[in-house]
Amino acid sequence: MGQVRLSKDELEIKSQCNPLTQIEINIRGEVMSKINQEPSQSSFLLQKPAMAGIFALCLLIVGGIGTYATGVWQLTDSKGEIVYEAETLDKNSYIVKREGMNPLEQDPEITREWEQIHRELRDKMNAGQVMHVYVNDLSLNPIQTTTLLTKPVQYQDYGQWEKGLERKNFPSFMKPTLLPDGFTFHYGVAEFDIDTYYNMGKFEQEMKEEASRTGQRILIREGNYDETQPSYSSIMFTNGQEEIAVRVQFTGAKRLFVSPDAKVEKVSLPSGKEGFYVVDQGTQFIEWVKGEAPRTIYTIQAKADSKISKEDLMLVAENMK
Repeated sequence: MGQVRLSKDELEIKSQCNPLTQIEINIRGEVMSKINQEPSQSSFLLQKPAMAGIFALCLLIVGGIGTYATGVWQLTDSKGEIVYEAETLDKNSYIVKREGMNPLEQDPEITREWEQIHRELRDKMNAGQVMHVYVNDLSLNPIQTTTLLTKPVQYQDYGQWEKGLERKNFPSFMKPTLLPDGFTFHYGVAEFDIDTYYNMGKFEQEMKEEASRTGQRILIREGNYDETQPSYSSIMFTNGQEEIAVRVQFTGAKRLFVSPDAKVEKVSLPSGKEGFYVVDQGTQFIEWVKGEAPRTIYTIQAKADSKISKEDLMLVAENMK
């Protein structure tokens, strides 16, 4: 692909752009259960390391479903040998861990029912809403974990997105200045941490106990964003057929999950930073960390079967300023 340098003014005056709007967002579900297969959507998952083999990769772009945990993280090759490992349990450590396939995928009927539950809940959510969900059914939720649905507001105009970041006191971060030929701004997202994030274990246990006491099959609690803690911002670019997502994460778990069969390659960026190029479960992306305290995670993502190449993603990564 060729290259086109972004013009902020051009982005702001595009005839297709609308003022700040709230869009119904589709959420692709519990990573490998594929709640929504629409190519323009992504979601996030923060996983329990003790439950290896339960989930695979999922990136946060416009909202999603998630679970929480802490643990020791490492990257292994196809032979199981450790390639990269955290030296400490410092929450700021950043590593990659290979995980097995989601057992829900082994039974299509279970997968469809799980998808339907979360799809119906998702369809009822408003932009900006947070929802905690506990499915009290071992056949559907064998690891008895609480899931998290989020639906952030989408900014359909580049200028409105930047103003939204400023209004919400988001920290400064690098933005792409060069894109593959034909790509322009599509929409942007800015989201805060969930207020229960750092106390999720206790919150999850309370939901389990309530479900056990009441016998409810599906227990729902509405959550809130902590507007003092910016979590991430993302920008989607498109050429009308393909999409490239640029995500910047400020807080939360700093671990990258991939499936056992994922292609993981270390890459070097002009800034001297070392990152990862990953191809996994229909997605390809480049991810790296900038800074120490606080640490910021940058992810450049596209579909693996698109015409977008590793070189295209590197072009974006190398021109973040």
